[in-house]
Amino acid sequence: MADSTQDNPHTHGPGASGRPGPTGRGGDTGRGSSLGFVVSARHPGDAVLFCGAAERAVPAGERVEFLILDDHTNPLRREVISAVDDHGDSVRLVTRPAGGPAAELDAASLASCSEFLVVTTGATAPWNSLLPALGALRSDGSDFVAVAPDPALPKDPDPYARIGLHLGLREAAGPSPGTPGTGPGRLVVMRRWAARWIFADVASDPDPVGEVSERAGLLGLRVLELDAAGVVTGGT
Repeated sequence: MADSTQDNPHTHGPGASGRPGPTGRGGDTGRGSSLGFVVSARHPGDAVLFCGAAERAVPAGERVEFLILDDHTNPLRREVISAVDDHGDSVRLVTRPAGGPAAELDAASLASCSEFLVVTTGATAPWNSLLPALGALRSDGSDFVAVAPDPALPKDPDPYARIGLHLGLREAAGPSPGTPGTGPGRLVVMRRWAARWIFADVASDPDPVGEVSERAGLLGLRVLELDAAGVVTGGT
C-alpha cells in the first residue's frame, strides 16, 4: 500500500481501520495538535519499537504522523514500511536523500503536515520527556526544545549553534535522525514551520551548523534545553 503513495499520506491508521488508537485517538474529532515523528529505522524490529514508544508517549488527543525516511537500497524496505503502517493516524514515505541528517530533516519538514516535528537520536530516547517538551512549546512560545542533551556536545556560546549540534549536523555522514545508536538518547521537538525555514537546502552549505544558527537567529527562534527531568538547562 505505502509503496505506491510515496511522499503522500495514506490514512490507514486507527481512525481509518477501525482499530482503537493506542492513546484513544481513533476516529475522534476535536483533536489537539499533530506530531510528526521522523522514522529512520532500516529494520522492521527497530521500526516497531520506535513507533510503539512514540505512541505510548503521545498525550491523548494528539494526532500522530510517521514520516518514514524511505531507502530504496534497503533490502528490508517493504518490511519496514509494513511495520510502520500498523501505527499512527497517517504515514508518509519520504525519499531518503543523500547528504546526511541535514538533508533528511529538510525532506521530512517539507513532507510533514504536522504542527510539530519530533526527532530522536542516540540509543534510547527520553520518551517520558515528550510531555514537558510539548508543554514548553505551548506555554512559553519556544520553537525548538532539546531534551537530555548529550554532555559531550561542545559548549558553544551561541545557543542557536546548538540546534545543529543536537541534531548531529556537524557531520554530513552522521547517523540519521531516529536511527538507534550507541550515544546518549536525545529527543528534539520543534515547530514544523521553523524546521522548514532553518533546514531548507541547508545540506548544501559547507557549514550546516553555522547556517542553521544564522537562520535561527534571524528568525529570533526561542530555543530551550531541558534535562530528562524537565528542568531548564539552557537556551535563548
